[in-house]
Amino acid sequence: MKYIQGKFRDRLLLKIEVDPRIDDNIMVDNNSIDILMNIRYALETFKLILVIINVSYFTGIVWMIFCSFMAKWYEK
Repeated sequence: MKYIQGKFRDRLLLKIEVDPRIDDNIMVDNNSIDILMNIRYALETFKLILVIINVSYFTGIVWMIFCSFMAKWYEK
């Protein structure tokens, strides 16, 4: 996340160097903040999806081990 924020900040600083009038432009600042917030929420959602998939996977593995153990238990 910090890497993406750094890239947007660097891009904005380059724009300000080219055109100093952008420094006081509130619309550019608000648009940059909006873009950063959207990227942050997208990354947080992606991380949440990855966590859910991992928890589901490992729960399934534990369940398969349990079922295998119980099948061997009842065969005896």
